[in-house]
This record gives sequence, structure tokens and C-alpha cells, in this order.
Amino acid sequence: MVICASPAYVAKHGAPQSPEALIGHNCLTKTSGANSGTWTVSQAGNTVSIPVRGSMRADSGDVLHTAALAGEGIIVMPTFMVGDDIAQGKLVPLLLDWQFREATLMAVYPTRRYLSAKVRTFVEFMQKASAGEPAWDRWMDMFPEVQKGHGSPDE
Repeated sequence: MVICASPAYVAKHGAPQSPEALIGHNCLTKTSGANSGTWTVSQAGNTVSIPVRGSMRADSGDVLHTAALAGEGIIVMPTFMVGDDIAQGKLVPLLLDWQFREATLMAVYPTRRYLSAKVRTFVEFMQKASAGEPAWDRWMDMFPEVQKGHGSPDE
């Protein structure tokens, strides 16, 4: 997850310098889910939860993404949705030294003893597909302040 806004929004309103500064910004949020009204970020073991508000709430991340590209406000999105836009300069990452908790993908099945070939193949595929740094996170190399493992769970 990354906090970002368009260059036009940042030029007009400035970039927040701390999570608390988000309170004074137009934060575009989801109507439900983990990042709906409070954004929780961590830095060096310090966790901060910020109540955010803005002119738009939507069920669709695509709607919020489009609004952010149009300069309407600040969003929190998975890096796979905004990585290309950041790399192309259409969005600017904000507060890069603060991280969101990483989402975990789990495969749940009854037992390994009688695991079907289909399930085994799927689990192996998911392990390989999720190994290493995803291609959509290559934009992070442009920002030296980003720690590798951005978005990793709190230690």
C-alpha cells in the first residue's frame, strides 16, 4: 500500500510531512474495509492511526484512483494499482518512510496427506507467483527513502 496524490494536487495543497498532516488534506477513501476512515501506518515500531476525511468516498478503488489522477485528493492504494502511474510521474508517493501492514495470502486445505494434484499445483503456483519483489514495485527504486520491504508487517 502506498499513499499518493497527483503532482497537481501536491503543487496546489503541498505534500503532508507527517501522517498527522493528512487530517488537513482531502483524503479520498473507500466506503468499507481496512482503509475506509482511518489510515494506520508504522515507522520504526511507532504506529499511528489517523482519521481521514475528504470530498469522496467510493466502493471502487478504480474510482478513487481516477479521482486522484485528476488532482482531487490523496489516496491509499495497493502498489500494483498505482505503481505504473508513479513510475510515469502521474502520481507522487507521499510519506514513504511510513508503511502499511502487509496483506497476507493463505491457502487453507484439509490436510497434506490427501492433497489433490490440482490443489498442490495451485499452491505451488501461488508460492512462485508471490516470491520476490513484484514488477509493479520497481518504481520504488526511484525513491532512495523507500525501505525495501515497504509495507511489510510490523516487527
